[in-house]
Amino acid sequence: MLKRSLSGALLATLAGIPHRVGFAADGRMLLTTAIRPARGRHQAARYLDLLRADGVAVDDGHNENWITPAAAARVAAAVDPLPFGRPRVFLAVRSTAREKHWPFDRWALLATRLVNERGCEVVCCGSPADAAAHDVIRKAVGPAVAGHLHDFTAVVSLRETGALLARMDLCVGVDTGLVHLAASHDVPVVVL
Repeated sequence: MLKRSLSGALLATLAGIPHRVGFAADGRMLLTTAIRPARGRHQAARYLDLLRADGVAVDDGHNENWITPAAAARVAAAVDPLPFGRPRVFLAVRSTAREKHWPFDRWALLATRLVNERGCEVVCCGSPADAAAHDVIRKAVGPAVAGHLHDFTAVVSLRETGALLARMDLCVGVDTGLVHLAASHDVPVVVL
């Protein structure tokens, strides 16, 4: 059971399902096997932990995201001109769920600190609608920091975004698909 809720565990119990494996949370007393969700692991890895707890053999659990040679070459042409030797941090600033958004002034402060205090190059990419959000942040940080803020929205397609994220040192964002895509390429992520 992937859902951590009393209602989910109760429904499975009332449905007569004899073997119920899930996370130790609300409704754990109704599970036949309850495991503690490991902190600091991607949700997909936690789900695989449920299978392992039930004795199901699982491979290494690594998501298989393939980057085509064409996508890798196109992204390399866009990213390689960035200053060499500076950490590259991807900001995933928007989600389709407005309640997940973080205020623009905080994004601007984060970008400023990443550039000024950590010597980073800050990279953004997303849908065409996200470009407007990136512009708001770029205007808020001022010209010195804006020179280290790079928006690849018009250059990198959605299909190529995985190749872009795979070249990042860190991804910071709201809970959105881009953060999960970064994690699947073993890029460390911070979700706000």
